[in-house]
Amino acid sequence: MISVLVANYDIKILFLILGFLAVDFLFIEYPAGLLPALPYFAYAMLSTYIPYYFIGFQYSMMFIPFVFIAGIFGIYVILEKLIFPQTLKKLKNILRIQCW
Repeated sequence: MISVLVANYDIKILFLILGFLAVDFLFIEYPAGLLPALPYFAYAMLSTYIPYYFIGFQYSMMFIPFVFIAGIFGIYVILEKLIFPQTLKKLKNILRIQCW
């Protein structure tokens, strides 16, 4: 099990860094956005087939949408906490009124 996990470890680490660098680790504010990608991460990290964990192959692009979604929600959480708490509450109320 350990030998499979450390096989091509440098490419696997590069895969994770490049995949998450796209949204500057904003997913940390909303980690639930990454839950749908966990099965793929487990499968890819325990594989020895390089296209599953090498950026540039179509297999490895399956998790990118989840990272971006989590990043968008992370940006929202940061804005809500730090920058515009009152403005975002007003915007939520306006959107709630207009959508219903």
